[in-house]
Amino acid sequence: MIFCLAFHLGPHAPYAPDTLKYHQTSQGLGVKPDAVSTKVYVGRTPCQEMVKIYKWNISRDGFKLKWKLTLYFESDGSRPATYKLERTGSRDMDLTGKWEMKREIAAYPKALIYQLNQDKPADIIQLLVGDGNVLFFLNMENDPLVGNGDFSYTLNRAN
Repeated sequence: MIFCLAFHLGPHAPYAPDTLKYHQTSQGLGVKPDAVSTKVYVGRTPCQEMVKIYKWNISRDGFKLKWKLTLYFESDGSRPATYKLERTGSRDMDLTGKWEMKREIAAYPKALIYQLNQDKPADIIQLLVGDGNVLFFLNMENDPLVGNGDFSYTLNRAN
């Protein structure tokens, strides 16, 4: 499994590289102005593990969570703005807020992290960017979550 993951993220990955080029701006990491105004990712993850990690008020009977993450950029397309995270089991309580790109995680100093900020710091969701087409959920210790035989903790680019 490690070989498959390494191959998938390696130079021979079957996905085209992300079209956004990251660069340092005075406000932090950004993207070139010709970038898209939104990015949409979708996926399915195990349910109960996410409920335990984030202490969400979702049915304890759930088997999986379906996700749709929409990342919005500033009007010039150069910096992160807001996000909307839709999930099954709580459609009336979609998560929204501001998001940012970070490279400050000690375990992955060169990796790009998308951080979804919420009202409480304990509720922050961090996603490790794979090749721009795949995001990996990180746990509270900033390690990638490990899936099971049915689902992984990944979101795949949909647009």
